[in-house]
Amino acid sequence: MRKVLVVDNDPVFLANMERILGTAGYETLTARDGVEGLLTYRANQQAIGLLILDLDMPRMGGLAVAKVIRKADLMARIVLLCQPTLGLQEGIAPDDFLPKPVRVGDLLETVQRLLGDELDFAVPLLGARTD
Repeated sequence: MRKVLVVDNDPVFLANMERILGTAGYETLTARDGVEGLLTYRANQQAIGLLILDLDMPRMGGLAVAKVIRKADLMARIVLLCQPTLGLQEGIAPDDFLPKPVRVGDLLETVQRLLGDELDFAVPLLGARTD
């Protein structure tokens, strides 16, 4: 499964994630808040290989989304956009964490590792940031 669902309320961040992940060969679905993210996940659950969730979003934050998805699907791969200890304090066991701003190289390495894929291209902007 090469579909990645990115949930964040920042439209510029979502557009950057779509561009970066698309260039690497991943189909990207996006949602602008946790409620929309849950609906998108449920509609595409079999095709989604990875979720990337921001913590602070309107209507429903990333931790709440992660809890709901983990309860329904223990095998779902989840990356939280936050500091590593935060998710653990909330009782969530995500597969990984990425701090914001996200470094392109870290993003692609994390997605590749969690999906078990090889990167489709060399990362020319290793260490570049996207907001």
